Amino acid sequence: DLQHRLGLTTIFVTHDQDEALSMSDRIAVMSHGEIQQIGTPEDVYRRPTNRFVAEFVGRVNLIEGVIATVGGGHAVLEVDGGVQRLTVLANDTKVSDRLTVVVRPEAMTLLSDGDTPVNGTNTWDADVHATAFLGDHYEYELQAGSLQLIAQTSRPVVGARLRVHIPADACAVVE
Repeated sequence: DLQHRLGLTTIFVTHDQDEALSMSDRIAVMSHGEIQQIGTPEDVYRRPTNRFVAEFVGRVNLIEGVIATVGGGHAVLEVDGGVQRLTVLANDTKVSDRLTVVVRPEAMTLLSDGDTPVNGTNTWDADVHATAFLGDHYEYELQAGSLQLIAQTSRPVVGARLRVHIPADACAVVE
């Protein structure tokens, strides 16, 4: 508040991601003295440019796959040896390219039996390995095929087997 009121430009160095995201207009993420990404807090968090930034700023699920089809600004990845498919927003990609996609745990939707279904695209069955109540949210450790995923919800989801929905626009392709 003081910075804004006085119109000050301030450079603040921190390893505290919450502090950096809440106080900054722009963030520079560095590794070994090299800038990895500069952007608004939301851009850095939601659209990290590489794996280092994705893992450094918050928790992530990293999903690797091979592009099966491309079209209309979307790519369909074969994940988990082709067992799962994931549609993502992607430009400048071609069939057979390998991609790594970042999905934040809070971007996933968890559905149990009886919940209103979402479309089948990007919806996988998953076994629940652990559940933790963390005050303002629940965290689930999941197994979807051979993929280990972490999901967060504001409400408890009941069941040992759930459906995980990953919105295409919640997937960020990283280097």
